[in-house]
Amino acid sequence: MSPDPRVRNPTPPDRCGLTPLNIGLGVAFVAGVNCDIAIETSWEALGQVLPNGPMLLLRGEPCPIDGVGRERAVYAPESAVVCISRRIGEAVAAGESVLEIAGKMLCAPIPGTLRGLGCP
Repeated sequence: MSPDPRVRNPTPPDRCGLTPLNIGLGVAFVAGVNCDIAIETSWEALGQVLPNGPMLLLRGEPCPIDGVGRERAVYAPESAVVCISRRIGEAVAAGESVLEIAGKMLCAPIPGTLRGLGCP
């Protein structure tokens, strides 16, 4: 199975049928419309799996964890196939490679534990 995790796209295109399972993460995804299922990323319902219906609306900046807000997140520079080299729950050092997208390595901006990725 090849999930298609996509984040931070204000109007995500319909991804249904492109792979066996397309998972929407974040605002603007509607399970059953532009993705097969959606996983809620808002703190109010974090991790809730939605088999149908819209995600919650954007509620502003991420809540700080240990004083670190938005700078703890890494965003994909473009839509492309993602090659993941780490797993959720793994410890990483700042600057350590986490995944590759379109030939570009994305690295952890701070040390810590990976809390979210598209999983193979």
